[in-house]
Amino acid sequence: MQKDLKLLSKGQDLKPFYYAALGTFVNVHAEIFVTLQDQPERRGANYIMLGNGRYTSRFGYAIDLLQLSDKIPACNDCFYNTYARKEIPTISKLNKCDNCGSWNTDVDKTELHFSPPKNYPKNILPSSGKLSPIKMTYKTMSKAIEIAHLHLVSGSWTAANCESYMKVNGLNTKATKSVMTMHIMRLYTGEQKRKEKKIKPLMN
Repeated sequence: MQKDLKLLSKGQDLKPFYYAALGTFVNVHAEIFVTLQDQPERRGANYIMLGNGRYTSRFGYAIDLLQLSDKIPACNDCFYNTYARKEIPTISKLNKCDNCGSWNTDVDKTELHFSPPKNYPKNILPSSGKLSPIKMTYKTMSKAIEIAHLHLVSGSWTAANCESYMKVNGLNTKATKSVMTMHIMRLYTGEQKRKEKKIKPLMN
């Protein structure tokens, strides 16, 4: 299909197609403007954990909803003073409540911080010992992969540290395995070069 679409988008070396409605031959041109996918396919295509994942229950965010299930809903004060009045709350107003997140995970507040999972790297853990919700973008995911790979290569993180960190950033097992594979290939290449250096003097 990709080959056909590429050919149709160029419009070269193609014979006209017969169009019965007009009773004549017409030239055909095709372009992809948008690709629509259901959520599972979108997640898989972007290396994001599925909706039943611990940190990706809400699409587009990496947050431990299990830990924060009692903090994200609006407390009684927020509900009756804002939502019951059918008022659209401002970000600054939502930030003032010290009891809840008032259904908003975009704000960075202590009430929405959560404990890290087992094996989470201690060398990047905030002084509070808690993690914050992440609004996922290609930039945040790419950065997470880059950081995990650099720490894995340097030896400051174990494979378990790497996996835990990437999960908190919403990345799936396939993404984690890719980082591991890159690391293994790097080690293998380095070992091969070391062996070659040892063999060369004997050959001379």
